Amino acid sequence: RQVHARTIEAEGPPWPPGDMHYCVKLASLHINAGRLVPAFRPDISHYSLQVDDLTVTELTFTVRLNTSQYNLRHTPELRLDGKKIEYSPLKTIQFRIPLNETIGMYDKTAVLEVRDPHEAVYLKFVDK
Repeated sequence: RQVHARTIEAEGPPWPPGDMHYCVKLASLHINAGRLVPAFRPDISHYSLQVDDLTVTELTFTVRLNTSQYNLRHTPELRLDGKKIEYSPLKTIQFRIPLNETIGMYDKTAVLEVRDPHEAVYLKFVDK
């Protein structure tokens, strides 16, 4: 008697958290002021943001996930400077970074992490 076995692999997303194919990329990133260098692409993980307008006191970041990549109950964890961002994948995801108005031109670093909720960090957005 012969027994034939084969594994069945999912042919595409959504991949479950913890799977090596789980997507930790943003679909889009928009900022209310300044110029992102290089221009946003989902496969780029480090950026600089140059804000020449000294009257800007706050940056508003709007990010979008590629929701076709996820079971909406298992979306990535988003963290800004280590603090978890609570969000609904069905609503616009926005967060703000205040700028210090008293020191004029300066560099500021912010880290946005897009994480598999069951794994380590895969993407870091750094704004200087």
